[in-house]
Order: sequence, then structure tokens, then C-alpha cells
Amino acid sequence: MLKIIHQEARHFEKLSAMQFGWQADFLQIGPAVQTSKVMLMRTDNVGICHFQFNTCFDQRVHVKPDYYSFGLLEADTSRALVQGKLAPAGSLIVFPREEEAHGTSRNGFHGNGIHFKNTYLEAIAEKVFKTSLRSLVPGAKIYRLNEELLRNLQGEIYKWRHAAELHRPMDASIIASREEELAIAVLNGLSYSTEISKTPFFKSEKIIKRALDYVHSAPADEISAVELCTLTGCSQRWLEHCFKQRLGVTPKRYIKFLRLARLRQDLVRAKQAENPTVIETAIAHGFWHMGQLAADYRRVYGELPSKTLKRANPSPGFCN
Repeated sequence: MLKIIHQEARHFEKLSAMQFGWQADFLQIGPAVQTSKVMLMRTDNVGICHFQFNTCFDQRVHVKPDYYSFGLLEADTSRALVQGKLAPAGSLIVFPREEEAHGTSRNGFHGNGIHFKNTYLEAIAEKVFKTSLRSLVPGAKIYRLNEELLRNLQGEIYKWRHAAELHRPMDASIIASREEELAIAVLNGLSYSTEISKTPFFKSEKIIKRALDYVHSAPADEISAVELCTLTGCSQRWLEHCFKQRLGVTPKRYIKFLRLARLRQDLVRAKQAENPTVIETAIAHGFWHMGQLAADYRRVYGELPSKTLKRANPSPGFCN
């Protein structure tokens, strides 16, 4: 059976369909420009999640143990960094199955998450390619497909999207055919792909990856510009240039938005039994000026921190 889910929201926690096939943790870096959209098309063996993000996100994903996950970026997508490398439009991403995948995207990031059940993709490899899946799926990297194979894969994804947009039911035989053709298109694409190992901006990508790895491993309220410059071996001016070019913000603003995003994440996930308060949660994230925090939080998320917490823990008479 084909199941279709459409979701629209300005903030990621309301786009639950993105959790199919992996555990996704997206932190919003800056105000939402407009509503983001997700359409999930799933069967027992396959899940295709078409997304249009209109907010800058820091992305951390873990592929679920019983899935293989791939990403295909749309031709009109904005730039994104995946595992420290530039992922250009039209590239095919193989996500690691045992490690965390890290990406950062800007407004206008459009693409598709493609997820297969392990057992299904392994069966296709044996049945169609007469070999093991391990020999067909290369390492977790970013790949460039030749034009013919890229068009073929894009065409298979379009068939799923077209059926979903028409709201027409698909019988079991058609679904089975679509599943197989999509799996073959992905595996064929990878068989003749070229790894994207170098880009014109390789030096700046290396600088940003080193900075982001440090930023995400240290308390955000204790990071200084001097530390980042020392760590990356470049001047503050060049570091700011690299961040603006790739992420659209300076390192200082990135860290500020990251702290706000982590605070919001804790408020959204707060449990009533713990009886949290905004002030306690804010102090835990290094915020001390509550008035400034409220203003900054509202500017990014369109609401006060107290409203986020109240929605996560409604009082008996409160209606969501």
C-alpha cells in the first residue's frame, strides 16, 4: 500500500515525515524565510521524502539500522555542505549507516531523501545485478552521476511524486514495479558515478568543517572568535568570509542561532514530569539576559520561549 503524507511548517519539529528512514535532528539557524514543505511517499519497502526547506538548517542524521539512505538534490537547490564537502545540485549522496551524517543547508535547499529496507535492496542486488549489495553501494560520500543516469533517477522519483499529486491509488503490481525501478536507478547510478572529492572551494570547506566540528563539541556560550581563528589557522576576516559564503552568516551569528536552536529543542522536548521553567532551561544554555533572549527568540521563531514550553506541556485547560 502507498501512503502519502503532506506537511508544511515554518519550523522543523512539525515536519515529522522527515524522520522516516533515519533519525533526523535539524537545528534552525536563523529566522524562517517562509514555510518549508515535505511530502513523504512510502510503502513497505521504500520511502521517498521530497522536501523544500526555506530556512537555514544544521542537520545531523543517523540512518536507522534496517535502512539504506540516499539523497538526491534538485537542480534548483541552494548550496549545502555534507560531511564538510560541497554537495552541488544534482548530486547523489550515500549516507553512512553507522556514523552520524552532518550537513548544513541554506534557504532554498530542495531535494529528496530515498530510503530502502535493507532486505529489499539486498534482494534487488542479488536478483537484478547478480552480486552482493556491498559491492554495488560505495562508501558514504557525495557522487556525481552522468547525465543519462541522473535523468533516469530523476524520472523515477517524478513518477512517485506525480502519482502522489494526482491522489490516484496504485495497485500492488504497480507499486512493486515502481519500487524495483527506483532501486535499479539508484544502484545503476552509483555503479557509474564519480566521487566528488575536490571543488573550487575545497580550502574554505575544510576550514568550515573544522570550525563546525569544534562548535558542536564545545559549550556554545564559551566559544570565542580567537579560539576559532587559532583552530582553523586563518584570520577572523577570512573565517567570516568562509562562513558567509557557505552558510550566509558570520561565525558569531551561527553560534548565537545554534544556542537558540538548542534551547528551543529542549523546550519542545520538555517533559511535564520534570516541571521545567524557561529561566532554568535558558540558564543551562548560557543565557542570562532574559529580556534580550525573549526578543532574539521571537525574531527567529515568531513566538516567545514561554509559548513553546506551554505548547509542549499544556495545562489541563489549555487547548493546543
